[in-house]
Amino acid sequence: MKITTVFICHNEELVQKCLAKYDDTVYIFFVGLSGFIDHPRVIIARNLPDNIEKEPKLLTFTAWYAIIKNNLFTDSDFLCLLEYDVVLDSSFFSELRNACQSNDIVAFKGGTAHWNSNITNSVITTFLVNKKAPHEAGKYWYHTTNLCMRRNILEKFVDWYYPDYLFIKERDNVRLSWYHERVFSAFISSNNYKVKQIGGLKHFQLNSHSIFNNSRPKISIHNIAVRTNIPSVNNKCKTEGCTYKIHSRPNNNNGFYCCRSCMNFKHHGTLCEKMTFT
Repeated sequence: MKITTVFICHNEELVQKCLAKYDDTVYIFFVGLSGFIDHPRVIIARNLPDNIEKEPKLLTFTAWYAIIKNNLFTDSDFLCLLEYDVVLDSSFFSELRNACQSNDIVAFKGGTAHWNSNITNSVITTFLVNKKAPHEAGKYWYHTTNLCMRRNILEKFVDWYYPDYLFIKERDNVRLSWYHERVFSAFISSNNYKVKQIGGLKHFQLNSHSIFNNSRPKISIHNIAVRTNIPSVNNKCKTEGCTYKIHSRPNNNNGFYCCRSCMNFKHHGTLCEKMTFT
């Protein structure tokens, strides 16, 4: 049984750290329009014949798609696909191998809460009904795209989600990235794959895409002004495709950004990095 681990990175410094830390069973999948790393274990998405980086909000799915459509790692039984900001325990690889022996998918984080957070429930419900993979709120699902699965399952999912994802994009483009792990969880359930959840991995969600960070508050960013009783100045978010308005004044004339899916969004407590209230 061959298990190949692939870190999905978009920063050259992170790539070099991964290469130095892990042996030749670990590969790096580099996404992004800049940077050049010449190394046999680094695969650069933009150099591949079939690449969908033109759709930036697909994020991790960009790498999933490229692996399958460019016939990468075809000699692997399992692919362990990890985001760049995870830290692995010393026992991770041995526990992973043991879990793969009798399972189709190995997950690292899951639960029943927050299914409806950061998405539009009617959009995902309609999408999954159309795909014959209904999944109700309160049902167990896997919270991140850090997953290990049989390669043929990855292939089936890529063909299942793409290009049908356009249904979601047309209705909730700003938050498109949030749907990936949810629809994959529904896909798992509808196919009755055997899943085992293990530890050994910490995901720090470092937010280099500026979508969110690990200190994000539980309240909606769109209600910040109401919750903090700040005098309002109504402004439309400058991020293309965002239809929300925010209540703030610009910081250093950098404009207004609000949504968790906005590329310029970073939370610090209850304020946004590019927001200031006076």
